[in-house]
Amino acid sequence: GSNAKSYGVQRIVRHDRYDPKTLQQDIALLRTVEEVHFSDYIRPVCLPSASQERIFELGHTVGWGLNGGDQLEDTLQHACLPVVSYTSCLRSNPTHFATVLARDGDSNFCVGGSLDNANVCQGDSGGGLFQVRDHSWFIRGIISTGPRPDRQMHGRCDTSQYVTATNVSYFREWIDKVENGWRNNLLDLADCGTDYHDVSVPEEEKPTFLQYPWITVMEYKIDEARKTKATCGGVLIHPRFVLLAGHCVCESCLSITLNSVRLGDYNLSTDPDMEIMFGESISTYTQTIPVEKFIRYPTSANQSRYANDLALIKLSRPADLSSVNVRPICIPTEADYPIGNPATVSGWKRAGDAASVVQRESVHLVDNGLCEQQYGRIRVELGVRESFLCVERRGQATNCGSFLSGTPLQSVRTDYDGINRYYLRGLYAFGLSRCNLNFTDVYVNVSYYGRWIKEVVELEIGVE
Repeated sequence: GSNAKSYGVQRIVRHDRYDPKTLQQDIALLRTVEEVHFSDYIRPVCLPSASQERIFELGHTVGWGLNGGDQLEDTLQHACLPVVSYTSCLRSNPTHFATVLARDGDSNFCVGGSLDNANVCQGDSGGGLFQVRDHSWFIRGIISTGPRPDRQMHGRCDTSQYVTATNVSYFREWIDKVENGWRNNLLDLADCGTDYHDVSVPEEEKPTFLQYPWITVMEYKIDEARKTKATCGGVLIHPRFVLLAGHCVCESCLSITLNSVRLGDYNLSTDPDMEIMFGESISTYTQTIPVEKFIRYPTSANQSRYANDLALIKLSRPADLSSVNVRPICIPTEADYPIGNPATVSGWKRAGDAASVVQRESVHLVDNGLCEQQYGRIRVELGVRESFLCVERRGQATNCGSFLSGTPLQSVRTDYDGINRYYLRGLYAFGLSRCNLNFTDVYVNVSYYGRWIKEVVELEIGVE
């Protein structure tokens, strides 16, 4: 009809215990490419709670499945289907229901046997079984499967047979887990932080080329000269936004100005970059995008100079994400990585061997109290404990110089859709410049500032 609207599917998550032979755990979630806009004809149905009782007497279902003439209906049809007990369902067709009807009696149930002989048929699978409670519609079941008809039947459906429906309340916790997994991507990007390696591959065995396509270089204009200098790093978190350390943005500096952001670089001394991967020569080009504006995290007059060291850059145009060397990283919604969890720092170092090429180090997060003790001895006040991360380097003493400020600290996790993704944990703020593996480094804790990041991005995108 004219009021219908189609949406592309961005992602499919089927239950990991779905069995195509028995059709048990027969449930999946789809995520649309764009947000569904509600109208008088498009509204969401209510979900039952996980504790809501399974037993109810009657459900309503609608669909365009096959009719008695073996034709798909053009007009939406409606049927009222009574809920049938486990025993009655099993007795009606033992061969079929012994396989598809869940032994636990909870994950699915039987419906059918309406007084007007109405039932569901091919084409109705996936449709809802609805119930009205307190003047609201709830989806109690999802039409799954019924017995195959006798060969002598002219149509494909036997309306006298029962059918199984997936029990939605039984899967409510799974639905919430999948939804929360999507929400863990703070900025709700369609594609971010993808790690194409198997989860069993150690980080140090992965190539550095194209592995961290969100790392960026800040380009500063020096005086009136045309030369630019790269002294800070940053992280692409959105096609229009780069996250960086706040001290990399100097509003009062007259001789040096943050001018542009370089994305997709690997070797700072070459453009294009060229590497051999899988026996093939791969060339990548950088993108240099002017800075439209920068937004520093709000500060107060009496705070430590090392506190709230965070800023956002809005690019003058969106980054071209079709390039394999330019992709955003995911931002977590909460600090869901435990202390001591291995993490990776990747970016450029200030000096040392191969400083122009992306370096990588495996580090460990340790208790923030250790940083407070160590830096307290040299009278460095770090600010609110939750606002920073204390990182211990456990590498060798070779090429152990400092990373550029704003270099990302990231970890990989497998999301509920089975995809491995990098999530941004922190940004390098400062550490001792000398090579000292017994001293910790301080990183800005990105998840602590998640609400501010999201608010700024949504506000800036909304005013365009």
